[in-house]
Amino acid sequence: MISFLQPGAGRRLSAANFSNYPDPYLHPDRVMNEHDLVFLIEGEWEICQSGQRYLMEPGDVLILEAGQHHYGETPCTPGTRTMYLHISAHPQDGQPLPGQLKIPTLTKASALNLRRGFQQIINEFYSKDPRRSIRIAALIDLLLCDLAQAAEHHQDQWPVGAVRSILLNNPGVNYSADQLAEQMNLPARRLRHLFQNACGQPLHRYQLDLKLDMARQLLLTEPDLTLSDVAETFGFTDAFHLSHAYKRRFGYAPRKEQKLP
Repeated sequence: MISFLQPGAGRRLSAANFSNYPDPYLHPDRVMNEHDLVFLIEGEWEICQSGQRYLMEPGDVLILEAGQHHYGETPCTPGTRTMYLHISAHPQDGQPLPGQLKIPTLTKASALNLRRGFQQIINEFYSKDPRRSIRIAALIDLLLCDLAQAAEHHQDQWPVGAVRSILLNNPGVNYSADQLAEQMNLPARRLRHLFQNACGQPLHRYQLDLKLDMARQLLLTEPDLTLSDVAETFGFTDAFHLSHAYKRRFGYAPRKEQKLP
């Protein structure tokens, strides 16, 4: 099932914490007036919502929606540990309107690593920062966006996000498909296929376009850099190589962005 949540709603957080169940525990039978987001750290737990059963495994996130009946029929395994967030509902939540975030009710562990998002929100909940409520609302929106992203990719496409992260964080490196596939423990052909399906373009093209987009931003914001500096930053052979690729991508030479020596 899919949950529809309104972005930018300035959500409030009424509770956030870690839970530890050393003994089997049945989820409470209740209807809440706010959303309950559960992250399973360890163990297994089957939780029901409005007649639908969801079996959670480590790394999974479950959205128990405001106004829905959620309960347990099978207790969790001994030693189960969770994080949970109780966030305010919005009048438009649950309605499939344009702009709504479409979020899987159960986000499987292989889709995204969301643990850090939960931890950041919990940490902020117990902080004394006077801007605490603003930061919490922003972190909740970021977490919901990450959850919505999970709906856009099939489970077996998890390497795509990992590869995109590698490329973004190492823009000066020119990776081959074989190098990236080795890091993902996949055949290169399989990785190329997954990337093409997820991103709509070949891996090598995506990598080049990303470098050029980042180079363009640097040219616009750092007027003192030479083309050679920018070329070296993003792994181009030299300024000529950068200029040639840049013109093919944007239709004009990089010097047009600003006056460079």
